[in-house]
Amino acid sequence: MEKFEAREFVKKYLSGDLNIDEKMLADQWFAKNLADSDSVPDQLRIIKADERMRANLHRHLLKDKKGHWPIQLWSRIAAAAVILIVFSFCMYLILTHNAENQNLVELKSGDIAPGTNKAILTLSDGKKVILSATNKGTIAEQGGSEITKNDGEAITYKAAEATSQQVLYNTMSTPRGGTYKLILADGTTVILNAMSSITYPTAFIGKERKVTLVGEAYFLVAHNAEKPFKVISGRQTVQVLGTQFNVNAYQDEQAITTTLVSGKVRISNDVNETTYLKPGQQAKITTAGLSISTVDVDEAVAWKDGIFHFNNADIPTVMRTLSRWYDVSIEYQGSPTNRRFTGDIYTDIPISKALAIISYLKIRFKVQDKKIIVIL
Repeated sequence: MEKFEAREFVKKYLSGDLNIDEKMLADQWFAKNLADSDSVPDQLRIIKADERMRANLHRHLLKDKKGHWPIQLWSRIAAAAVILIVFSFCMYLILTHNAENQNLVELKSGDIAPGTNKAILTLSDGKKVILSATNKGTIAEQGGSEITKNDGEAITYKAAEATSQQVLYNTMSTPRGGTYKLILADGTTVILNAMSSITYPTAFIGKERKVTLVGEAYFLVAHNAEKPFKVISGRQTVQVLGTQFNVNAYQDEQAITTTLVSGKVRISNDVNETTYLKPGQQAKITTAGLSISTVDVDEAVAWKDGIFHFNNADIPTVMRTLSRWYDVSIEYQGSPTNRRFTGDIYTDIPISKALAIISYLKIRFKVQDKKIIVIL
């Protein structure tokens, strides 16, 4: 056994060249893990797990000084090989059988492209600037700050000498199918998700830095111990000094969630419930009150890096996310389903490929103009 290559096993399976024992292993695994599964394996996790197990297997496949395999390693070698086969087989099926699932996605009109970097900036006098149609350079001067478009993805507020104590407010809003980056006058970075808006002062005057959010945004707050940073979103107030966190406050979602990546934040709601979050924790505010749970922060903020991550999400939750990003309406046909989706959908793929991933749950889709019909 000089080299173990799991993909060779996959090729033998597809060509029908497996021996009886190998075919039994593959068939048993396939029947157990895919045929009765209501969730989709995560492509990114499968690939990473495949790479990790290959590295581990390589470390274990070392001979002793006499050139013989140590007997005590054989059980580990066999176990690692079986696991590697399972993950490689799963990865192969996902990456090569998408075309099969395209049959469950019917395009009545052309495919729909994913969202892009676009937003509208509303200045204090009501003037609206369409950022995707604005050239690089200075956009305006507002309340002691110069507003500059850096590239196609961000605008920056550069605070100048304050000439008055008048506070002027701007609003950045992203449409359905849009995202944009904003650097505030204090150096705080905000990444705005689709169908979201943030209202903020052009310069932070006074004892606090306060912004108002509707929708979803990721914040990397510039540290300033003398000026706490506050994010108001519906029933929730988040207060920080300097940290990284994500707020999801879409009006069509049942909860407002705040996920802390680093630092420390204080969360309060409209009935004066207050708590502090530690990194790796998520606060959820609903009509029932305020609760805290431990989450995978990388998964919670994956959207800012181009991935929608779903963990045991119901179909309406998945479709609301796709509706905002692809700028489409959703219509349901058939009886409600309790099927749930776990997996990643990359934000740079057309709608047909995104729906093909979900169609592993045996759900059919029709795409007609700017509407998706979900057939349950």
